[in-house]
Amino acid sequence: MQAPDSRVTLDPTIQSNPLLRQQIPTAPEPSKTPLVVGSVLCVIALISLIIGVVIGAQIEKIWIEAEIEKDMIDIGNEYNITYDDDDGLGELGWFIYVPMSDAKASGFCDTFALNVTINEEVQNNSVTTVCEDEAWKPMEDDLQGIFELEGYALVGRVCSTLGDEKQLGVGHNCSENMEYTISLETGDYKMKFLDSDPLMGEIMLSTFGLSLASGGAWTVGCCSLCIGGIFFVFGLIQVMKKPQQEIIYMTQ
Repeated sequence: MQAPDSRVTLDPTIQSNPLLRQQIPTAPEPSKTPLVVGSVLCVIALISLIIGVVIGAQIEKIWIEAEIEKDMIDIGNEYNITYDDDDGLGELGWFIYVPMSDAKASGFCDTFALNVTINEEVQNNSVTTVCEDEAWKPMEDDLQGIFELEGYALVGRVCSTLGDEKQLGVGHNCSENMEYTISLETGDYKMKFLDSDPLMGEIMLSTFGLSLASGGAWTVGCCSLCIGGIFFVFGLIQVMKKPQQEIIYMTQ
């Protein structure tokens, strides 16, 4: 068989496009399922986190707007009460209030001195007042508006044996079943008294269901966001990949 003569002139149409070129994928199109699943999980996470924030704000509102006036006792200049820690976990303590006008008056700390005694023996490690700046400031910050009473200022805490300043407590040392006398060593103010633990129990009971719902929403939201993010990134990488193709030539 003779080889084609290189001197032979081919038809221009055939010479320019003698073969039909066709691209055939050698791999299937990447699945978009991971991308869809990731997107759905991220949407669920966003909704869950929003629900958690809304419920959390509702819980905070309940704490801040708690009606404490019904639990207040007018004690004048002196009051006797027995310390009773039923669960042995410590108490948030007794709160002492005076009229706001008195607390804001110039020189208040020069005339206000709260005294706590057992059988007339002074218990210095059982009371903290607003006049003790270093001890009072972190405690005031932790309360963040809780137990506020309109027209009155919180000026003292007694037998706050629950933890320390970082746990809403002060770490006072009070003896079980002992009667304490709370009185004014100096000054003459109309004091109000609040036993915070019963009130705390009421608030915690009323917000228990909301707390569970908020915690559940945050858990679902965080887990969905993590898993959804992984699926979404994986799916996005898969979709962005171009399938490998094989080029073949076919005669017309």
